[in-house]
Amino acid sequence: MGEARAAADDRGASSSPMEADVSESILDWLVCNAPIIFAIFDSDGICRKIRGRALDAIGLESSEAVGKSISEIAPGVAEVTRNFSDCLEGERRCFQAEIRGRIFDVCCEPLKDDSRRISGVVMVGTDVTDTVAATRALAAEEELLKATIEAVGDAVIATDAGMKIVLFNQAAEDLTGWPKNEALGKDLGEVVRFESVDKKGGRVDVSGLARSSIEQSVPIDSGALLRLERKDGTQVEVAAHYAPIKAGGDKAVGAVLSIRDVSEERRRDEERIRLEKLESLALMASGLSHDFNNMLTAILANLGLAKERAGSGPVVEFIEEAEIAANQARDLTNQLASFARPTPKQLKAVDLRGVLTQATAFALAGKDVEHEVHIADNLWPVLGDENQLIQAFNNLLLNAQQAMPQGGCITIRAENLVVTEGEPKAGAYLGGGKFVKVIIEDQGVGIPPENLEKVFDPYFTTKAGGTGLGLPTTYSIIKKHGGHMSIFSTVGEGTVVLVYLPAVDAAIQAPGGEPAEESSGTEGLPGKRVLVMDDEAGVRKVAKLALEGAGWEVEVAEDAIHAIEKFREALEKHRPFDVVVLDSMMRSGLDGSATLAELAKLDPSVKAVAISGLVDEATTEEFRRKGFSQVVAKPFSLDDLRSAVGRAVSEKR
Repeated sequence: MGEARAAADDRGASSSPMEADVSESILDWLVCNAPIIFAIFDSDGICRKIRGRALDAIGLESSEAVGKSISEIAPGVAEVTRNFSDCLEGERRCFQAEIRGRIFDVCCEPLKDDSRRISGVVMVGTDVTDTVAATRALAAEEELLKATIEAVGDAVIATDAGMKIVLFNQAAEDLTGWPKNEALGKDLGEVVRFESVDKKGGRVDVSGLARSSIEQSVPIDSGALLRLERKDGTQVEVAAHYAPIKAGGDKAVGAVLSIRDVSEERRRDEERIRLEKLESLALMASGLSHDFNNMLTAILANLGLAKERAGSGPVVEFIEEAEIAANQARDLTNQLASFARPTPKQLKAVDLRGVLTQATAFALAGKDVEHEVHIADNLWPVLGDENQLIQAFNNLLLNAQQAMPQGGCITIRAENLVVTEGEPKAGAYLGGGKFVKVIIEDQGVGIPPENLEKVFDPYFTTKAGGTGLGLPTTYSIIKKHGGHMSIFSTVGEGTVVLVYLPAVDAAIQAPGGEPAEESSGTEGLPGKRVLVMDDEAGVRKVAKLALEGAGWEVEVAEDAIHAIEKFREALEKHRPFDVVVLDSMMRSGLDGSATLAELAKLDPSVKAVAISGLVDEATTEEFRRKGFSQVVAKPFSLDDLRSAVGRAVSEKR
């Protein structure tokens, strides 16, 4: 039995001549047709036999390689020589190496002689250069796709056919509040929860829409805006888009959901609409304030004339009450005119310390509130109109004070800010550069959410007796200065107002000496001749009466044509006018500035007073550049007009 088993083992260990021929044929076919190299090396590393179609790829002939050492055939390839040495120690090795510019998967095995001693090494190398290149290209493409998905601003979430999340980019983490490691593997509907923004509201079946995209193999857009509930319970307005993932043919194996945060876009749209409203109001206010000012001028001037003639009788008290009401109407008209006031052409570097100090004094003096002011020592100046900025911050501080009927503290901070990509909640509106950030915080009753989005709308107010123009006026001023304003409020806790104004690198000029006290100019000037041009009959009448009451000789004109004609006739008769009073805004024909230019052609030494509904430091300077000596704001009192005309006559030209 034992001899038979041994004989059988010997037969199994040997090969018949036919089997040997078959094995040799298979090897010949592989060597000739497959991209391989078959080589035998002796124990000294000398090539004794080498064949294979892949020899052509590395530029070797079989006859050339035989007799060369392994280091000559694979020059500088440490992996080959190291693994060859391991094989001589009896180890079988498989590895990858780059040989003569081609990449091979190599397997080497010890070659034993009849006495079972290692006499050499047999090596088989498969040329996998194209496969490796394709694999690397695919990996590079996958890496590029991954980097692209991570770089896009939209949240990108991919699921398999079972609605389990398999991809979750950084934007998805930021938008949903879910960390990637927690979101992966979860059902899509568990991580992404949508509600409709329309009036009906209600949940949106996220997984159902994604599944529909897969089943129909078509993209699906969410259509209406959605409200995404983040992991922490907060909500943000978004738009969503679903697309199927196809793998081979048209079969969908998953879905991709992209979510875009549209809250900033919505805020920009609201900002644009708000500005359009303000521009429309400015256009309307420009005409209305002109008409109102003409009416109020006639009212105030006639009240002044009546009070002068009433002496000290009991009727004076009624006249004074009427004057108070007219002056309140004037203040309201001035607020309305603020919308029509253009951005000053001559902006200058303004120190906000002084602006905030003055605004605080105006708004909080005598009020039952405390205030704290924290201003950075190195606060940058801003480019602006000081008077308009004082008006803006005065409005904000008045609102803060009125929001605290039980008292409290208003905190005012001002600090420098360098913006690169924008600041949260304000970055959508700020470009890069230097800004001064002003924060006004009160401890008042707060603003309900339903009112917060309306606070900048003209005429919206919740205060008894309020006009609804304070915040819209402030907003308009800040925007005209290239800045931005935001309001955040919590009912029962208070309100925070953020104002951003562009900073400049200009030095702020120290104020000069005290201006010389101006005299009224009404004394000692009787008999002087004055020409008044205004398109409102009531204004012409009261101006004539007011100036004649001061002893001057007055003529009036309803438009530029009549004014120029009367001015020319006076020159020809050698009785020139000592001063002309011109309305800056006329309904038709030449305005005041253009009329003065024509009069100056007739008499370059003409002295002029401008009457305007828009008077501030910038517009006054503009009128002076055009040749006016004095500027009177409509509606004006008798003393305002008389003083301005008197000063103009007294000036030397």
